[in-house]
Parts: sequence; C-alpha cells; structure tokens
Amino acid sequence: MGMFPYICQECGGGDERCCNDECEEVDCEGGQFCWSESAICVIDDIKLDERWMSAEQMEIYQKIYDTYKGKPLMMTYDGGAGMEYRGDEELISMTEEDIKFVVDCEGLDWADSDYGLHVKAWCYDCWGRYADDNGSLAAIVKEEIK
Repeated sequence: MGMFPYICQECGGGDERCCNDECEEVDCEGGQFCWSESAICVIDDIKLDERWMSAEQMEIYQKIYDTYKGKPLMMTYDGGAGMEYRGDEELISMTEEDIKFVVDCEGLDWADSDYGLHVKAWCYDCWGRYADDNGSLAAIVKEEIK
C-alpha cells in the first residue's frame, strides 16, 4: 500500500508538486511522499456512524463540527487519509478520544471513511497565498498561527 498526499485546494498537493522539505530527489515534481507536513485544514463535513461510534463520541464530534466548521486549523499530515490536529487546547480538551479528521487524497476520498470530520486542506505555504487573495478570515488565521 502506498502513501497518499492530501489534495491541496490551492496547488493540488504532493502529487502535483514537491512540497516536502526533506525530499532528496533533484528537481522533484511531486509524488506519493511529497506532501507538506504542515497543513491548514478547514472542517467541511461530518459523518457519524452509530455502528462504530458511541453516543458520547458522536456528541463530541458534533460539538467540534458545530464549533469549528469553516474555521482554519493547523494540522500535521500522516500520509494516509488522516490529519493530526495541533493547536487549540480547547478543541483537544473537548476530545476524550482521538478525533478522526479525514482528507481527500489521490485514490482515496471522503466516501471511503465510515465516520469522521472531513477537512479541506491547504499546504501551509499555499494557505498564505490563499489568505492574501481571499480576505480577512484567512489573514487573521495566518497571523495567529505564526
């Protein structure tokens, strides 16, 4: 099984260009290991499944979705379909278990997940360009996560 770079909303992600600072390939044009580790993600959708989730877990997911939908979050990508959240202690303390953030990847998509929070992703440096082009919310977040 290979690794799957997330699909960046701005540049397409690691399959489209090399975003990995540790890549050793000269003149790399992207590939399955070429994602940027730091990403900005925005919660876009939620999928709850009572077959796999307790009522308490579904409540936690719903609360995170209601509180953070549309708000950019700093993430670290793991090379599968998941993002690991870094940052806001309030969100972390809200979760008693690991929260599953799911991102679209080449060959994988949101429909493949049984449950989780779907996030749209941007490479960290692409978010800066997006922020410059799309106004105040993005610019504020860019300032907050320096």
